[in-house]
Amino acid sequence: MKKSGILLFVAAAFMLFAAAPSKPLIRVELSGIRGGITLKEPAADSNLKLDSPKGLKEKRAFFIRAMGKTDPSGKWTQHEISFTPDKYGEVELSLRGTQTRGNKVVWTWYDKFEIEGANLYNPSFEKISGKTIRQWESYPWHVRAGVSGAPDGKNVGAATHDFSLKQVLSVCKDKKITIRFMARAGETAARPDFNIKSTKKEAMI
Repeated sequence: MKKSGILLFVAAAFMLFAAAPSKPLIRVELSGIRGGITLKEPAADSNLKLDSPKGLKEKRAFFIRAMGKTDPSGKWTQHEISFTPDKYGEVELSLRGTQTRGNKVVWTWYDKFEIEGANLYNPSFEKISGKTIRQWESYPWHVRAGVSGAPDGKNVGAATHDFSLKQVLSVCKDKKITIRFMARAGETAARPDFNIKSTKKEAMI
């Protein structure tokens, strides 16, 4: 095969990969990296898989990644994650989803968070300030208002791998944290225009 033919084959294969539809995914992350907090005794329900990226190396004990084992399309499902911090400080909660390429993103919807052992503010995304979700690090594209069948209230939070929703949790040494939430597949839509200068995000209060 000539060089030009190889290049055409590679380009065609890449286009097919980029065009392939991505499946929706539940993905929640917890990080104590900034404060050097070890997240001990991590556990989750049977529909979530827990791991920690190998690339974090010696910091893997500070990080939990929970990923859904099944396609979340069709209905809301409840999930649970727990851990015990080894010191006082802050742990970042990040709601994510599918990682996609190209001009389309696959959103995952979250709602009705409940937490034991710490405080989580605006857990059902009902408080909207301007076009962002109060007390979450958020942008207008995270807001889904007036959602029929939402588990709690009328609003839900939407996230993808690249467009995450975040809130910082204040934790106590050796006090177990349990987080329960509802999640389901959202919509596939055009990738947001990530222009921070023209978009105000909600300040953490």
